[in-house]
Amino acid sequence: ALVPLQLPPAPGSKLIVVGDTHGQLEDVLHIFHRHGPPSKERAYLFNGDISDRGAEAVEAWILILSFMLRYPGQVHILRGNHENEQLNERARSFGGGFAEECLAKYGPRIYERFQQLFLLLPLFAVIEKQIFVVHGGLFRTPQVTLERLKQLPYRRHYPMTLTKEEQASGKTWTEEEEILFDAQWADPVELPGITRSSR
Repeated sequence: ALVPLQLPPAPGSKLIVVGDTHGQLEDVLHIFHRHGPPSKERAYLFNGDISDRGAEAVEAWILILSFMLRYPGQVHILRGNHENEQLNERARSFGGGFAEECLAKYGPRIYERFQQLFLLLPLFAVIEKQIFVVHGGLFRTPQVTLERLKQLPYRRHYPMTLTKEEQASGKTWTEEEEILFDAQWADPVELPGITRSSR
């Protein structure tokens, strides 16, 4: 669930953290053009949400995964909330579109492989033992430690929001489910403490 990352050992090296590219291949190409491709001096961490919304998420994935194979240890990917089948199967106009794109271009077998890949992606990274990286945000569950995150059974999708009927019946998430959900969906707020999201 958690990947420890170090800067490349070469002098002047850097690790570039990339946020939500959402199927925008041109943006991914621009990032590689501006900062340079992965190398012994340059590592990348993609912090999720490569999928959905844009029309070229499959190509962005292929490019990033190709660099990952070519430069092992220099390209890392965390799972975002859009590396999830339920969101992928929404229409692009509703924030999804990856299923439609992938099925049209490559068929169901490749789409299924992407879904398997998404569940293998870690959720957290710690850079140089100092910087914690997660796609969503921090957790409503108090005192979550890095040790606990390392033990989290993460090879599953985050839980979907409980329906009003489930809430009325008293159903709640386990702490593990809360952590999984918050790791993918929590948004920062400019207030102290925890508040309900507007989404």
